Amino acid sequence: MGMTGHSMSTASPNAASARTILFDLQVEQHEHDEVYHREIARLPLHQRLNHMALHFAKYSGKIAAAADDAALAAVFTDVLIIAVSSANILNQELSALLVGDPGQHSTLLGFGRAAALTGGDIVSDRNLLLRETSIAAGRIAAACEKIDHLEDISYRTEFSLGIKRLAELSLAVLARHGVDPAYAVRHRLSDVRKRLKLHGRI
Repeated sequence: MGMTGHSMSTASPNAASARTILFDLQVEQHEHDEVYHREIARLPLHQRLNHMALHFAKYSGKIAAAADDAALAAVFTDVLIIAVSSANILNQELSALLVGDPGQHSTLLGFGRAAALTGGDIVSDRNLLLRETSIAAGRIAAACEKIDHLEDISYRTEFSLGIKRLAELSLAVLARHGVDPAYAVRHRLSDVRKRLKLHGRI
């Protein structure tokens, strides 16, 4: 896996709980998006939400195509990143959406393990996992589509419920494979930053 066994060495020294770690990740994601994804960060709100919905749809396909556990963990790292970014767009603290209290766990890995136990077969069965991911991604896509039609629904609630489910699944899957979600996200974003020609100079 390459990520297995890593701890919170890159986390904020003030991180005292999984809730704090998640909030730190949201701050870091905001800073990352502002610098490395300016073309998306500058879009109108609805277009940004549509972009996130496309990401989730793409990842549903990648989950179906994942050849092994390492590939599956890599996809769910990306799903978690986009869930964090989506929470920022909604000005929502992600930990407040999740089932269970992240504040009761000292690490995000510990919280993910608890989520994996709660998830049961959904987390371990690839078909069930794909089904749950697709349902949540579809809920987000439906909310975006209904905005276009000005339908009478709570778009924010629908989108929030979708990212809540996808974040929970991501944390559970990563933890089930022994991967610290915080390390995985930071490692992945570091790779993305290196693609920018100005990386290291801005």
